[in-house]
Parts: sequence; C-alpha cells; structure tokens
Amino acid sequence: MASNLRVSSEEKNMLEQMISMLESKGEYCFKKEINGINYDVQIVLPGKDEKVNIPYILAIPANINSNSRLAVESNNCDFDGNKMPDANTLLLKNALDTARQLSNVIQSNETPILIPILPPSIPSETSSFLYFQQLADECFRLNENNPFYRLDLQVEKVIEEAKERILSMTGVSIDDKIFLNGYSSSGVFAQRFALIHPELIDTLCVGGASGSIPFPEQEEEIEKHFSFNYPLGTRNYKELFGKTFDEEEYKRIKFRYYVGELEEERKTNERVDDLGNPAPMHDMSYFVASVPSDVGKCQRNVFGTSLIERATNQTKILNNLGYDISHTVIKGRGHSDVSELGIIGVKEQGDKFISNTFSESANKSESLSNI
Repeated sequence: MASNLRVSSEEKNMLEQMISMLESKGEYCFKKEINGINYDVQIVLPGKDEKVNIPYILAIPANINSNSRLAVESNNCDFDGNKMPDANTLLLKNALDTARQLSNVIQSNETPILIPILPPSIPSETSSFLYFQQLADECFRLNENNPFYRLDLQVEKVIEEAKERILSMTGVSIDDKIFLNGYSSSGVFAQRFALIHPELIDTLCVGGASGSIPFPEQEEEIEKHFSFNYPLGTRNYKELFGKTFDEEEYKRIKFRYYVGELEEERKTNERVDDLGNPAPMHDMSYFVASVPSDVGKCQRNVFGTSLIERATNQTKILNNLGYDISHTVIKGRGHSDVSELGIIGVKEQGDKFISNTFSESANKSESLSNI
C-alpha cells in the first residue's frame, strides 16, 4: 500500500500549509469523508514526552464504539532523508495516502486508523543506510541520545497515546489489541514490531514480505532447527531489547501473509544471489540494510532459496508448533506493476485479502465483547 513519491504543485502547497500550522500548534485537525465514512483526522507532532520523536496521523470515525479495534499501518516511504528535497512534505503525503488507502480497504465505519510516521533512511556505517522503515538490526544499536533510539518503543507510546486521545474525545475505550497491517517495507516493519511487542497485537496482516518471516527460537526445537539472530529470529533478542522473548504472547497473534506468485520475477542489479546473479528485488534476505548477510544466508540454507518456498516451509513448521499462521499466494500477480515484464501487482486481490483479514479480526473482537 505504498504511494507514489511525486507531489503535484497544488498538493505541495496544501501540505506545506499543514506543516506550517503543525510547527506552530503541534497539531492539525480536519474532517474528511473517505468511502462514505466521516472521520475526525488529527496530525500530531511529538509532544511533551522526550522519548517520542515521531509524528502520527489518527483518524477517528464518527461511529466508533467500544467494540472497535485500532487499525495501524506505518508509512511506507523509502528514501534517503539527507538527499531528498522536501522530505517532510513527502512523508506527510505518504502518511495521509496510507491512511486513506487503509480506510478504503477495510471499509469499516467503526474503526479508528493510526499511521505512525517513521523517519526516512539515513547513512549508516555498516550498510548502505539505516533502515528505520524496516526496524533493521542496526536501529537498535543507536545511542540513547539519538532521537530515533528504540523506535519500537516510540511507536508503542504513540499507540497508547492514540487510545487515550480516542477515549478523551469520544468517551469510548477501544479494544486493547490492534490490527497491524503492512505491505512491502511497512509489512517488514509490522512483522518485526510484532516480534518485539506481541502483547499489543491481535492480528498481523502482511503482504509482499514473505521472504523475511521471523522464525522464533523454540527451546524444544533448538536441536531440530537452526536458531537465527534478529530480525529473522530471537537468538540475540535479550541483547537487543533487554527482555526475554514472550513466546506465549507471540503465539496468540493471528498471522496472515500474502504474496504475489510472481514476486521474484523482478530482479535488481544492486544485490546478487548466492550464485552471483541479480537477486529478487523484494527478497529482503539478500538486502544487508534489512537483514545481516549471514542471517539471510542461514535462513535460505535452512528453509529454501525461493522466498515463496521459504514462507511455505516456515508456515508448515510454525503451524505444527501451534501458531495460527497462513500464507496465501495470489496467482499471476507480482509485488507491483512492472510494465516491461508484463507483471501486474497484487492490487485489488491484496486489498480483498486485507479486508477479509480485518473482518475476521473485528468480528472476533465483537464476539468476545458480548460474552
């Protein structure tokens, strides 16, 4: 669900006005109808909490009720923040587009939507750039004085603040757990955030990120399978996050993955596979800025070179270990449109998958509230 980076002159003027008002007031509020649903939309800059340095968008529907579940998706805007002009304008446009698209897809007149606005990439000492939008390993090795130190904890605080705002504005206390959605980079963010904060999530819906599904270390399975470092496993989990992996909470999540059958058809000359050929562009196991090279290679050796093969094998094993996880391959579709290869992206098929997954999550939430 990523949006185009291009901004028209009219859009740019409007977004710059929003940014100007945000800088003076810290918030920008407006009413918006999306797909027949009326929302109060708030764009919020970081406030008094010195440990939160990311803005967010919160869209609250007029018909919100106590059965509602917060739908969350991070922005998906991958560029070098030091090189791209008008970075703040692009981030805001992308986040607003993400909120609109998510509302259109889930089509629920009771569901609040939250878009944490993650920072763009910045240069890194050990890889091509520091990949905040995928919660890469290196993000957790930043100094505490860095404004984006422990970005996961900042997103956690934003989620809690959003719930408090909803309660304050509407008097409604929504469900404790969230529906976490993402596609491509925002999907990688979602699966990694779920690994770190499983207690917050009811359902994880991820598209276009089947090549980087985490495989948590199971104590009883260590001799049977390899264990992986983060972000594909939990072997160094305590070192990075200062806590023990909560397998019980992680197993409570409903994991729903989908991917286009032609996901690997598009290659990139920027990375090579294990045979020295151009690697699939969207297979993060070959992308050192997302997955350390040794971790990615170990994952491929254990579960398979093809990302769809790996996801299929992992899903079977995780199902046998008691996880509620499914992996759907959308026939005849790719990651996105590639005209020169004659590939069409998952598009409406992916949207339908998200809509159905959200309905499953929301309906279970409502059923539980009536017990």
